[in-house]
Amino acid sequence: MKTLPKSALLTCLLISLAGCASMSAPPITPGQSETEVIGKLGTPSARYQDGSDSILAYVHGPWGQQTYMARLDADKHLKSYEQVLTVQKFATVKIGETTQQDILHTFGKPAETSYLSLSDLTVWTYRYKENGVWDSMMHVHFDRHGIVQKNDEWTGYMAGAAGRSAQPASFQSHAVKPVKKIYRILYYFLVQQHDAESRIFSTYSGNFHSG
Repeated sequence: MKTLPKSALLTCLLISLAGCASMSAPPITPGQSETEVIGKLGTPSARYQDGSDSILAYVHGPWGQQTYMARLDADKHLKSYEQVLTVQKFATVKIGETTQQDILHTFGKPAETSYLSLSDLTVWTYRYKENGVWDSMMHVHFDRHGIVQKNDEWTGYMAGAAGRSAQPASFQSHAVKPVKKIYRILYYFLVQQHDAESRIFSTYSGNFHSG
């Protein structure tokens, strides 16, 4: 049986290492023009304007669990490029301060939107991979003024035993492992039913007192 010479094996190893290095290297670097960025990354999934900065959003991964944001300065040169759907990035959200516009410019469009009539909150849901492994969801709750509000009412139910209790106090992660669509359906069904029962009780109480 013939074996490859040591020189050939070394060459193969160097080629493999070079390939790995090129795969791990960032596709774009700060200072590049918008044309160069789009030339390497392709057409963005969405564009946003944040003051004098332009933001190009690139959604990737199964279920859109990765979103890369390329931020360009006023001269259309790259300032930063990062994957934003991470626990660390979600932890920067400030309850009572961060606006809906801030969330859009930081994380891009949500995977789902919903409305909780009982608490009068709009919910944006983002799917992501916690620590790059666990299928999870982040639910961002806004009041009618578009300000992020902390909502602990359903934290235990949504997260259950798999929830994250050690999140920063500024923002509570509602992670579900693994993501089950039936959880969301059941959750919203219970919320709406609770809301309906509350209205019935209020009507009954009003009739009772008026009688």
